[in-house]
Amino acid sequence: MDRERRAVLVSAGTLSMGAVAGCLSSSSPEPRAVDMYYPEPRVVDVDSEHQSGDRYDFTVEIENTGASGDVGTTLVWMDDQNDDPYDASTDAETSSERYFDADERREVTVTEEQPTDQEAYGFRVWAAEIGVEIENEGDDGRVDVRLLDGSEVVDDAELRLDADETTTFEFESDYAEAHPEELEIEVEAIE
Repeated sequence: MDRERRAVLVSAGTLSMGAVAGCLSSSSPEPRAVDMYYPEPRVVDVDSEHQSGDRYDFTVEIENTGASGDVGTTLVWMDDQNDDPYDASTDAETSSERYFDADERREVTVTEEQPTDQEAYGFRVWAAEIGVEIENEGDDGRVDVRLLDGSEVVDDAELRLDADETTTFEFESDYAEAHPEELEIEVEAIE
């Protein structure tokens, strides 16, 4: 009977040591940013065509000189045609997003009534998505991915990565105020 008892105690002791060893050998993800990509829309031409009354078709021709992705446009009303459509004093009217391939060039048309107190219009265009490629050189786990403008967090996401996985993630938002070429990617394992 003593022998049976000893055998059970030794087995339990071995199990405990294995559990402790398993805890000591686990590690966390080791993520690193590999790449960042985004559309780079630019306005080629702006035009309007009178429909009836105060209604017009306002058209902007856009060329995407960056990666494929969603491009945002906003029709804005301005006091003068020389005003900057990105200025805070402009009145935003209609926004939309459309997918553009890399190097694609096409027109986007909006039909609206022009306010009588505004003499001019313009368009804001921006990258509506920013893609990041993350590589995990460690074990499975969660990582935090942040887009930074200096020390300010513009957008963030939590991802789960497998060991040695490389993945892509698209942040989708109105990045009209951000300049993607000035953003940085920061990634770190979540404890």
